[in-house]
Formats: sequence, C-alpha cells, structure tokens
Amino acid sequence: MKNRLIEAMYFPARLLPMRWMIRLSGQALFAPFYHSVRGQQAIPHIEHLYRLRDVRQFEKDLDAFLRHFQPIDLTTLLQQVQSGNLPSQPALFLSFDDGLREVYELVAPILRAKGVPATFFLNSAFVDNRALFYRYKVSLLIDRFKKQPPSAACLDEMQTAFFKYDLLSDDPIHNLLSVHYPQRAVLPRIARLLEVDFDSYLAASKPYMDRTQIEELIDQGFTFGGHSVDHPLYAGLALDQQLRQTQESIDFICQHFGIDYRVFAFPFHCLGVKKRFFEAVQDRQISQLTFGTSGLKLEDVPYHLHRFAMEESDLPASRLVRTQYFYYLVKSLLKKNRLQRT
Repeated sequence: MKNRLIEAMYFPARLLPMRWMIRLSGQALFAPFYHSVRGQQAIPHIEHLYRLRDVRQFEKDLDAFLRHFQPIDLTTLLQQVQSGNLPSQPALFLSFDDGLREVYELVAPILRAKGVPATFFLNSAFVDNRALFYRYKVSLLIDRFKKQPPSAACLDEMQTAFFKYDLLSDDPIHNLLSVHYPQRAVLPRIARLLEVDFDSYLAASKPYMDRTQIEELIDQGFTFGGHSVDHPLYAGLALDQQLRQTQESIDFICQHFGIDYRVFAFPFHCLGVKKRFFEAVQDRQISQLTFGTSGLKLEDVPYHLHRFAMEESDLPASRLVRTQYFYYLVKSLLKKNRLQRT
C-alpha cells in the first residue's frame, strides 16, 4: 500500500483494537520482509530502489511487531503448515531477501539481542559477491548519473543504447528504472559510458554475504531459503525456467550449507505464476513451502504463504501493521482478499 492509501486507512484503523482486527481477519500470521537496513553509510546499490530503514527505525519496527505478535521460527512454521494448522495465535515470521551484507553486520545482532528468529532468502548467483543483481546495477548507475552528470554526447549514446532495448523515454533515469530482466544486457553498455565498473564495486564494497558469514548465521540459529538464481520476474519466464531457477537456488543452499529443509521466496512477486508451477514444485519435492509478497492474502495454492513488504513506505511499522489488517478486512467485505490462479 502506498503512503496516501495508508494515511486514508489509518484513521478508521486506529479506532479498532489490533487484537480484534487479527481475530476478525483470521490471519494470525504476519510475515514482514526487508532487504537491508542502513547504518552510517549510504548503500548506493539500493538507495534508488527501496526506502531503507535505518538501524533505529528497524529496532522500532521490531518493538511494534512484538507488541502484537509472538515470533515464530521457520521450523515451527513448516511443521504447522505441513500439519494443516497455521498459527492460531498472533505470530510473527520475519525474513530478509537477497542475502545482503548488512543482514550479517547490522540485522542479526539486533535480532539476537531481541530474541527474534528470521529467515534469509539467497540468490545462488550472488553469494560470495560473484555477481550483482541487475536492479542493483541500475541503482549504481543512477547514483553515478546524479553525482556526475554526463555530457551531452554521452547522453546521446545512452539514448541510442536504450532505444535498442525499447526503452524510449527521454529521461535516462526513467529508462534505467524501466530495465527488466530481459533487457539487462543494456546495463554494461551504460556502465561503460558512465565509467562504472560493476566488478570493482563487488570487490570493494562486497554487498552480499559470503559463505563464511552464512555459516556463522546458521550456527546462530538463523534459517535460509532460495530466492532464485539471479532474481528474474517469474511471470516473464517459461515454466521450465521458473522451475530451474527455483531448484538451483535451493539446491545450492542445501548442498553448500548442509540444511535439510527446502523453502523458497519469489523474487519481486508471484503474480501471474500459474498453478502448474506450484504443482510441479510439490510433485518434484523442490520446495516444502513457498512465499509471495502480496501482504495479507488468501491463496488458492497450499504451502504458499504471503509476506508484507516493509520498504514500500517510510511510515512506522505500528501504522503499517494496523492499516494492513484494516485493509484486509475491507477487501474481505468486497470478496477481494483471495489470489486465484489458473
């Protein structure tokens, strides 16, 4: 939900006790997710994509969650889902996507101090900083563009490159933000024009966790899942590629870190993904549980739960949680609270 809608929903939502809204909704499980948390330094590969919380804001978010929900770990959640019994009491399932370094350095210590479990979803191609997510490349290019505006000749060359990939806006930043997975090959061309070296950035900044850090978090009790190989939008892939991306990312985690559970969170979202994908995932035992990003939502597919994106708004968690539940109740009255798949 965008800020304007949240603000409109908040006035009536604050008049209802949270425990009533949770009970009326029948949605005792609340599953917020993040990508990173900002410390003292800016994170240029994310700054132009998400509204990152800083450490203080993240701690306030956790305190707000813990006022209403009891944390639940992945093992317990898996057991409950597989037995057909989702949590009946308010439960918090917290997760982070993309396996970013700040999770190890900033997030995990806070979670340990507060006794909150979490699951981290990894892209297998990015572990150990072997490659960079194409959207993070976009953010780096925007960062350079804003800090060092290119010459007119460079802008002309950029527009020529964009045109070849059907990116037709006169605004280069708009074109960069419009780059999708199939068009990602344009980014190295733009990087050369703006004198941005992605490999050097990976080596110097190390945006992702390495295997040693992941192993340390596993030893501390945190859990991990797959998040695809290199973060495509699944609705744009053929079924065989959807399944390959899913299986390879989970296999990588199981084989390299010796875990005996298999879970997966969709990159971006799962809208447009057909029921046959979920059936194949279960039939082939690719994943025991999958996660989407549609917030509080009923789902036609068993073993598929939805999470709530915390970085689409800079409003505090206390307000976001309350309005999310109120919004769900309104959608229930309109019979618009279920995702139906063909």
